[in-house]
Amino acid sequence: MGKPALLVATTMMLLAPAAGADYDVRVDLENLSGEAKTNWPVILRVCHVFGRDLPAGSLDPKGYHVIGPDGAEWAHDVERIPPAFCDSNDELIFVVPSMAAGEKLSVRITNTAGPSPARRRLDVVGGAHNLVRNGGFEAGGADAVEGWSGQVGLDTAVKRSGKASMLMHGTGGRKAAHDGKIALHPGSYYYAGVWCRTENVSRYGVAAGRGAHFRLSGFEKVWGRVPTLRPQCHTRDWNKSRFFARYGLEYTDWGVDRGSIRAAEDHADLAIALDQKMQWCMTKPEGRWWLDDLVLIEQPAARVRFDLRLAPLMKAVPQARPDAAKGRYFLFTRPTNMPMGGEASRKFPAPWAAYPFAHEKLTRLDRWGLRGQRVPFLVGLYHTGELKGVSCAVAGKALTGPGGKVPLEFIEVTHGYINGPHHYMADYAGSVDFAGPEGVRYFVATFAVPADAKPGAYTGRLALAAGGEALAEVPLTLRVQDLALPALTDRYIGMIMQASPIRYNAETLRVYARSGFSCVTIFGRFLRYTKPDDAGRRHVVLAHLREQMALAKKHGLAAVCLYSDLQLDQKPRGPGPMHRYALSVPPVKAAWAKAREARDAYKAARDAARKAPKDAEAAKAAKAAQVRHEALEAAALEAEKQEYFRLIREVDAECRRHPDWPIIIHMNWDEPHGPHPRMGWTNECLPDALTTLDAGFRALPRVWQYYNMPALDDPCDFNGPELYATLKARGKRFGLAASHKQGEPARYQPGIWVATSGADYMHAWHLAGAGLMKVVKGTPLRSISMAAAGEGMDDLKTHALLTGLIARGLKSPDDATVAAAKAARAYLDEVFATFNGDGAHASGNPPHLGWVCTWGYERFYDDWAERMARHAARIAGVRWIE
Repeated sequence: MGKPALLVATTMMLLAPAAGADYDVRVDLENLSGEAKTNWPVILRVCHVFGRDLPAGSLDPKGYHVIGPDGAEWAHDVERIPPAFCDSNDELIFVVPSMAAGEKLSVRITNTAGPSPARRRLDVVGGAHNLVRNGGFEAGGADAVEGWSGQVGLDTAVKRSGKASMLMHGTGGRKAAHDGKIALHPGSYYYAGVWCRTENVSRYGVAAGRGAHFRLSGFEKVWGRVPTLRPQCHTRDWNKSRFFARYGLEYTDWGVDRGSIRAAEDHADLAIALDQKMQWCMTKPEGRWWLDDLVLIEQPAARVRFDLRLAPLMKAVPQARPDAAKGRYFLFTRPTNMPMGGEASRKFPAPWAAYPFAHEKLTRLDRWGLRGQRVPFLVGLYHTGELKGVSCAVAGKALTGPGGKVPLEFIEVTHGYINGPHHYMADYAGSVDFAGPEGVRYFVATFAVPADAKPGAYTGRLALAAGGEALAEVPLTLRVQDLALPALTDRYIGMIMQASPIRYNAETLRVYARSGFSCVTIFGRFLRYTKPDDAGRRHVVLAHLREQMALAKKHGLAAVCLYSDLQLDQKPRGPGPMHRYALSVPPVKAAWAKAREARDAYKAARDAARKAPKDAEAAKAAKAAQVRHEALEAAALEAEKQEYFRLIREVDAECRRHPDWPIIIHMNWDEPHGPHPRMGWTNECLPDALTTLDAGFRALPRVWQYYNMPALDDPCDFNGPELYATLKARGKRFGLAASHKQGEPARYQPGIWVATSGADYMHAWHLAGAGLMKVVKGTPLRSISMAAAGEGMDDLKTHALLTGLIARGLKSPDDATVAAAKAARAYLDEVFATFNGDGAHASGNPPHLGWVCTWGYERFYDDWAERMARHAARIAGVRWIE
């Protein structure tokens, strides 16, 4: 069977190295088990062996070679792991012939063109090293599985391999456990994996439940979390559930996560459970969970020597002084969404993919862009030893081509996480010093393609120097296509800007706007109010509102979402600003005083009636007191509502006088526990206003009647296609309360997640404290993750361009245009079969098959965006600039 069309397409467009060019590594193995091993299977993901950021199509799926210390090839196999278009996520399995207790040995693993004679079928599931009895689930019956106790049976009709799979199904709570304890060697590594398929299994997440999950004990905590196998939910085809911890797995010294976890005890207990609830996004109660090919197997400690592969590629740093200690350096490039590292702390104990890989070597920079797009080029600098006076410059501060110039808009520089505190990026304003003993630094040069740019290839050169002496001169190419990047006017995507320390002002928006967001959600200090008038009422300062909206418009925002300024809910610290203000207005204050007095009187009458249950007069008095209390409370609430109406009408009236302004989205509540009459006030006063709130799984169906664009919160582990369909069936637009996580989530969430879910709104919490923006000496800085978020916005805009062209193309009288539109639709359907908005149980709202960085395919988003743009060009009938 040939490669899927998606992989073929991405391979054709990549400037990928030939198979085997950079794929030759040494792997050091150590037997920590305390016992001798023979014919020992070792399981490593391809990206664990060859590193992250692997170009699609650069590996030959049949070209793996595992070469032992004596030079002989060892038997090996490759297990294909979804998604089908990503070879780097596959598992490479090889057999160590023998290994004494405590022995260390090194193997060489390569990938070259052409098949290996040592490739053969290896049965790890049924092999002697699998610690799970009957791991293939072949023995048992419809109501029992050999080696397991509980509510499971065999299913011979649905299975991944062999004769049967294990099935757990039903409603409510279902449980089963592996018989007996599984012996472990403390301190030794173990691999675990099982293939799963689900049908209508309950969602998991905060307040949602646990869905189909595993209970596994006996292993060391990872980042403070107990590891287990990844839980399952919804309706999913066969996929492999492997070791999982909330914040990721243990990382090697080169920042690549391990696929194995150390044992903490001398035994493990293994069980599965189905927490099957009839949730509001489901159409039937019963769920089915199939499991097949379960493996728990001891592994040697494995260290891939990326350092040895990189060493011969490091160049000596030129030094003006003969006596200066000479360091070495390596230039590389990678996507802005690649995990760049992590701060050293208890929560993030090791860098994550911070060091470069040999296949990331920088020889030239070549990207495409659309008219009106900001296009970033990333240059990484890995150095050993101190570097002083490092400069980065683009000749002429522009690229030149058939239409003149594409200007360099800015260069940003960060000191990185290795021997540095963060990856916030300062505007490059001259040479910088990089301290030793080593570091991984990044320069990001961003070019602004004019809206009227002529299509063609624009070229230039980027020069790096240290101490006045050249390090490298890199050719730059920006291929401007004959297509325009659309503005988002009906989708409102951005971040949450807290009142402090990230303030809404011209300087902050200048940096914020570099990411191309269409919205900003503001927590306070957007509106100003006058001092109380003679009646004790305040008014909106309209002149200040005009200044604030002018800033939003200038920086390309389509909407401003206001929370704290118009907040109606009460947080633990007390009433929000709007509620607090309303309570200060004399008529409202007096009305609530009467209501409180009536409430106290009612409580007293009620207590008296309870003490004299047979006293009819006491009961009558209590009822009358209750009626009076409820009437006065309703009157006070009405008085408060009218104050709220008056203020938002003042804002709305001014906005209507300026139809060119961004719209205001009203967020009057956050994290509700249940409904409250105040929630409906905004749309009662302004029926056409967009209203949102962050609502968790349990609360959402209880409050959505008050909002026309609720945002899914708490966090969004429970998100999936059936939930989106439920909201759309109710005629709801909806939003996503995205995670603040750095790296890949920053690109995935505003881009493909919004596109596949159909959301109209998204905000990520929060810019401050999330490592996304920071104010240093009064200057706001953005991180590389904010550059990634900007590319996610471009992904979404390119998707909007393509879907618009598809809709028009399918109606075209020209057969070629219709065919191009159908091909584009088929391509999107193929991508969205994997990326369908179905969330995994992990931080950052990843897709259910995991992050592309866990597959080692960080370039996926770049490839996806380019394929969409190429399809758009075909439908539009314009030539693609190669």
